[in-house]
Amino acid sequence: MKKLLLMLALALGTMGPAQAVETKVFGVMFYADWCHYCQILDPKLDKVRKEFEGTAFKFQRIDMTDDSRLYASFNEAKALGLGRIVRAYGQGTGFMLLVDARTGQVVDQIVARHSESQIKAKIQQALDS
Repeated sequence: MKKLLLMLALALGTMGPAQAVETKVFGVMFYADWCHYCQILDPKLDKVRKEFEGTAFKFQRIDMTDDSRLYASFNEAKALGLGRIVRAYGQGTGFMLLVDARTGQVVDQIVARHSESQIKAKIQQALDS
């Protein structure tokens, strides 16, 4: 039913590129199930992420738990133009990089010690710059 409604909305032009928000900042989280710092950071990011839904911030998880997840995550990131970032920073886990979508440059880093309010501020600052 949802699929039918979505197709109908697209056909009628009620949804489309005009309503899409262009990504300005990517939050690239380097994650693994076994990573202690990921287990601390991930719940904070889940709460903060909800506040940035529908904005120019896009969350992208690079799951490094095993080779198959890493391969799938890398291909998804590569399609978004983030392949260079994953190759450059993919040796570690437990952090999130804020990446300018236009330039591909890292503008900030978020780690487990940051509070939810600090994370929000860093994301907002990246969006505002």
